[in-house]
Amino acid sequence: MKPGEIPQSYRASVAAIFVNKNKEFFLVQQPGFRENEWDFIKGGMIQDEEEEDTLKRELREELGNDIKYKILRRSVWNIIYSWPKEHQIKKGFRGQARVSFWVKYIDGELIPGKQELTATKWFNSNEMEKVLRDSNTGEHDIKIFLEEWEKIQKEFESEF
Repeated sequence: MKPGEIPQSYRASVAAIFVNKNKEFFLVQQPGFRENEWDFIKGGMIQDEEEEDTLKRELREELGNDIKYKILRRSVWNIIYSWPKEHQIKKGFRGQARVSFWVKYIDGELIPGKQELTATKWFNSNEMEKVLRDSNTGEHDIKIFLEEWEKIQKEFESEF
């Protein structure tokens, strides 16, 4: 790639849709986020790393080693997004192609990684549509998320 050239490929990444037994979602803010912009715990995959290994690594890096959780299943809610031009050039990728996993928080002290996160917060499931919209998630993606959340609650009824 030539200096200043926009890359064409997307970096593979994984996100944890982290939810507790009270149907609350754990969301994070990273440096550069707007005040009302939130996202799920996520991170880029290392070459030859499996998706679930990336997920576990990101949970350790961003929440500490002392938490207990259960990976429920891979989500159908997957997103591709582009970064601003200067970020694309710096990172060498056009953006990220993200797969997500439904992860139930069970127990343990959450110790947010200070280097990567500026804020964390639990959101009630009833707030999620607004939170996603305020975070610039597209309407189609919001619809997919909410529909899958309904299915997850039925499929894993005993977990919630």
